[in-house]
Amino acid sequence: MSRLPLHSQKPRRSRRASRRRFTPLIGEPLELRTLLAGNASIAGTIWNDLDGDGSRGGSEPAASGITVYLDVNDNNALDAAEPTATTAANGSYAFQNLDAGNYVVRELTPTNHRITSPQASGQRLFVIQSGSPPKIVELDIATGAQRNIFSAPAGTATLHSGLAFDGQTLWFMADNNDTLYRLNPNTGAVLGSTTLASGGYGSLAALGGKIYLLNTSSRQAISIFDPATSSITSTLTLQNGVGVGSGMQDSLGESAATNELLFGSYHRVNILDATTGIQTHSFDISYGFDVKGVAAVGNEVFVSHTNGPNIEVYSRSGALLRTINLSFSPNESAGYADLSGSNRLTLAAGQAATNVNFGDQLALASIRGARWQDANGNGVRDSGELPMPGKTMYLDVNDNGTRDAGEPTAITASDGSYVFNNLAAGNYVVREEVTAGYSQDLSCQHERSPVRILLRAVEDLRAESGDGGHYEHVQCAERRLPRDRLRRKDALCHLGNEWQPVQDQSGYGRDPGIGSVDQRHV
Repeated sequence: MSRLPLHSQKPRRSRRASRRRFTPLIGEPLELRTLLAGNASIAGTIWNDLDGDGSRGGSEPAASGITVYLDVNDNNALDAAEPTATTAANGSYAFQNLDAGNYVVRELTPTNHRITSPQASGQRLFVIQSGSPPKIVELDIATGAQRNIFSAPAGTATLHSGLAFDGQTLWFMADNNDTLYRLNPNTGAVLGSTTLASGGYGSLAALGGKIYLLNTSSRQAISIFDPATSSITSTLTLQNGVGVGSGMQDSLGESAATNELLFGSYHRVNILDATTGIQTHSFDISYGFDVKGVAAVGNEVFVSHTNGPNIEVYSRSGALLRTINLSFSPNESAGYADLSGSNRLTLAAGQAATNVNFGDQLALASIRGARWQDANGNGVRDSGELPMPGKTMYLDVNDNGTRDAGEPTAITASDGSYVFNNLAAGNYVVREEVTAGYSQDLSCQHERSPVRILLRAVEDLRAESGDGGHYEHVQCAERRLPRDRLRRKDALCHLGNEWQPVQDQSGYGRDPGIGSVDQRHV
């Protein structure tokens, strides 16, 4: 069966890597500079991850002709002048003449493919340890082991110093001089600073190239600082009662993976829309202790609180995943993880980084289903009701209610089952050719409607017989014909971190009575 033409992006023309030296600035937004020849390098391979497990099996082939680039401004797009390389026949690529610094390596993923490796990169977690001045400690996100420690540039032993991390730069807000510092996350070296108008600033968050500063006076207003202009450009007011009253703690954080703000209030973590300030959801932490610091690394939320030297790690839904025990009681925290499929790494002078690899899986989908003779017309496949083999199902490409030449078809097997394979992501209308002498559905007063599906990459939507659900209807009044029945369950698709009903993009939404479809990944 041929693939349906669906919305796709035209691959960008690849360019080979330049021989000029490429120099990033550690701890700052990356910049492209032409200097003397550097001697560091990045090399890796792209392969076809046939089983989608994120690990290269012995028989999984290389992927050639794919463009890899250094994402200088970290905007997840290939821009003019950004260095590129093209994978060879064996899937390999390399960037030479690089200086020491932070790098973000991305690929232009081929049409109808998805990245299976890396699934996460650049995971880092920082916390403030009280002192005069405070210490900034980097922790292992799994064990809590100390990976690095350095002194903050200013501040006292109170709880009001702020910390944020945007994946490149560590931001620190001193509690005693209204100064916002830019720090190298690897050494703590001061890269720059801005003294703000006196305003009682405290906790920080970094999202979308902006820095969010909690106003510790009202604790309901967040100032937004633009590093490009080194100034506060706007204010975000917390909505729906978030921040009202004395219960708000000085704990603002970021969830870079979902572009949301995190906010602690008493023993609760609130998740906020960073554009509107509206709370989207929240969860209570264990034992009811007050939150002192909150930050997300990927889809895990790290919470420090007033109950001693540890950090509790939660899912976004509030399930306690693990507890990390420390030798000190942490205050403010900052975290980051890239879930976009990039490789993030820091090069030392002269370092040759290898195995900076990508795995891609062909992301085609399928639709499965079954037809049977609904002898009693109750919409449920009862014991003894026979399958209908040899019947035609089709994908109505132009949605005109008629099978036209060239539209994909499938013939039901001996058990009544059918399948459409190798489908790209997009909208589909599944129809059946109703056998003469049969009606498609139940006796009721609604118009018959087709099954409308929004397929996403690597989905296997199954429309199989079973109990429950609602059904699509036809006008059949008192007719007592045998019924040829197409049965489905509720179509589901993965949106963010929650399973939600599919809405098709044609304005039909979910057709009444379609029942349900299990979504399973191939």
